Parts: sequence; structure tokens; C-alpha cells
Amino acid sequence: MKVPVNTPLFAWEWMPDSLTLEGIREFLESVPDGKLVASLESWRGKGRDDYPIHVLWGTLLLQIALRHTTMEGCLEELRRNRDLRRLVGAEYEDQVPKAWNMLRRGVAAAPPWVLEGAGAGAAPDVVAGGV
Repeated sequence: MKVPVNTPLFAWEWMPDSLTLEGIREFLESVPDGKLVASLESWRGKGRDDYPIHVLWGTLLLQIALRHTTMEGCLEELRRNRDLRRLVGAEYEDQVPKAWNMLRRGVAAAPPWVLEGAGAGAAPDVVAGGV
């Protein structure tokens, strides 16, 4: 049996084809994103906070974990599924960001120095191509 020395951030071959809510929760909790989220919150400062950074970041992670090919598909699923919404911190349907919020005010809008200082490893690559 081969044991990988480094595990990738998104290890597709280790993920089941259909994730349960518990599996999604475990995935979201396992991503080492504390510094990245703190850096993004600091960068945002006292600007508008219609959609908190943790909701935007959690939504981006959900798009990847649920293998949605578009952000709009992921957002539609969040609007329909209350339990899934709660996993990213959005209690109500109107707390789910719009697609343009993900690009304009979300993680993808952060300048490179914010992401570099977060020590997030693969996160800048994910952000650049994920939305």
C-alpha cells in the first residue's frame, strides 16, 4: 500500500461520489483556511458586510466539493437546501450571496497580497479558476 507523503487540498479520488451533509461538514471543517479567512476579513475592513467572508468562502468551497461546474448552480442548490445553507453560515435564503457578489466582493476580488500573506498554499490557484 502506498501512503502519500502530501495530501492534496482537494483529493477527488478519496471523496465519495455522493457526499452526505455530515461528509460536507467534515470537509468544510478540515480545510486549513483560518489564516486565509482572517486575512480576507482584515482586507475587507469596515466595508459592506452584506455577505460575511465565511459565507462567501464556504460557498466557494461547496462549489468545489459538490462539483458544480458553475457558481450559479451551487448558489441555486444553497437557496433550495436549508441544511446545506446552514453549513456555510447562511440561515435564510436571502443570506445566500448572488453570483456577482462572489466575484465582486468575494474571495476572488481580493488582491494577491492578501492571499499570499494568508499562507493558504493552494488557495490562490483555487480562487483564480474556481469562480
